[in-house]
This record gives sequence, C-alpha cells and structure tokens, in this order.
Amino acid sequence: MSNQSQQILMKVTMSVLKPLVRILIRRGVAIGMFVEWLKWVYVEVAKEEKEIKNLKQPNTRIAVLTGLTRKEVKRIQENSEIENISLAEKKNRSLRVLAGWQNDKLFCDDKNKAKDLNYDEGESSFTVLVNKYSGDMKVAAFYQELLRTGSIEKLKNGKVRFLNSGYTPIDEVEKLKIIGEDVPQLIKTIEYNIENNYQNSLYQKKVSYDNIPEEVIPEIKRFINKNSHELILKVNDFLKQYDRDANDTVKGSGRKKLGLGVFYFEENAGEN
Repeated sequence: MSNQSQQILMKVTMSVLKPLVRILIRRGVAIGMFVEWLKWVYVEVAKEEKEIKNLKQPNTRIAVLTGLTRKEVKRIQENSEIENISLAEKKNRSLRVLAGWQNDKLFCDDKNKAKDLNYDEGESSFTVLVNKYSGDMKVAAFYQELLRTGSIEKLKNGKVRFLNSGYTPIDEVEKLKIIGEDVPQLIKTIEYNIENNYQNSLYQKKVSYDNIPEEVIPEIKRFINKNSHELILKVNDFLKQYDRDANDTVKGSGRKKLGLGVFYFEENAGEN
C-alpha cells in the first residue's frame, strides 16, 4: 500500500471511529476495553481470509496479518467470547409475524387487509399467528414487545389490531445493538463497491447540501420523513413477495439476506 493510500485510510478510519468512540466514552468504555475488542475483531477477520482457512496451524499467519503475537492470538481464540447480538433475529421474527398478518389469508379480512385478532380464541387468533411465524417465541412476551414498539394496539373489546409493519426498538440497549447491524451493512456495501468494478456495484447514493439555514430544517425533515417512509413501505411490499417466510409459495435454492437502508443526517458544515 502506498503512503498516500495509507494516509487516506488513516483519515477515513479516524472519521468512521469518531462517532463510535463518542458513544463509547459517554457510556464509560475506556480505551483498554475497546482495544481488547479490536484485537478480537482482527483475529476473527483474519481467520476468514482464504489463505488462513486451509492451514492446519493458522495462528502464526494470523499473528503476521494482525500484528499480534502468537500468544495473544491463542489467548483470544481460547478465552475471548463476544456475545452474539440477538437484535437481528428478534427483529426478523417480528417482521415475519407482521408480514404474515398482512399476507396470510387466515389473518386478513375480505379486502386482504390485516384484520383485528382475538388474543387466543379461534383458529385465526394472535396466538396462532405468533406460533406460526415467530418460531418458538413466547406469545405473551412477543405481544408486549409489539405493543411497546407501536406495531400493534389492544382494543377495548380485547382484540389486537395491526398498526405498523416496521419494528423500531425503543430502549437504549436495543438502539445500541442497531449499531452492530446497520453500520456493518453500510460498510460492507462500501467495501464491496471498492473491491468491484462499477458495473457490478451495489446501489449506494447520497444527496447533501452544506449551506442550509436552520429555519427551514423542520420543513426538510417533514419532506424527507414522509417520502422516505413511503419508499421503505414500497420496497417492503415488493421484497416480501419473494421472501419464503412471508410467502411460502416461493421456491428456490440458497438463502440470502438483502434490503435497502435509508437514513437522514444533519451536522454543522465542516464537521466530521
């Protein structure tokens, strides 16, 4: 790697890390802990390299690639366990249930809209819906989670009404876990586009202006929120017809996860 590329990569890395480090500092994570996490990531990524996978004793090569000692590599692999982030699975289960509610005729009215459901009475109850589409989730816990996130509401007659096809975590723990899902997906898209030619690139576009007065920001937010939400719902309706959890008539091999992410950003001009 040339000196120029290294300098650019250093600046890019620092720019990417700054908002993350800001979150860490505000929550009392000192640099020692962060460095230990970083070592673990370096070892895990090195293990995924093709030249490592076929080696019988890969620790020496991992040490060379990462700059860690063989002793550290061995210690990290034997003792360091990073808890798997469960938000993705939790989110996917919620989306499967909500998609089933909108598409399964058993849970729709004669206009093919999600109908109000009894909690646990009848063959088209909320309990039946959750058991059918969530896997092994407990119905009561799942019900409370969807209530909490505004996806459903309880009516005066005791029935459950569908409100929103999305799943938006509310508490801080789950919001922090989103970092572990959304940020890597964006960076992986950028990584893919760096490593491949333009004809094979993934969709990655951004629009921004850097001389916007503060007084018009509320109007801009309303416009972006409305149109972005409509786009996400449109993409959701298109994708779910090809998802085998939402549509059991879909056939095919393999299993891919794909989607579209949309976000709004706002900062002082010149800030990074």
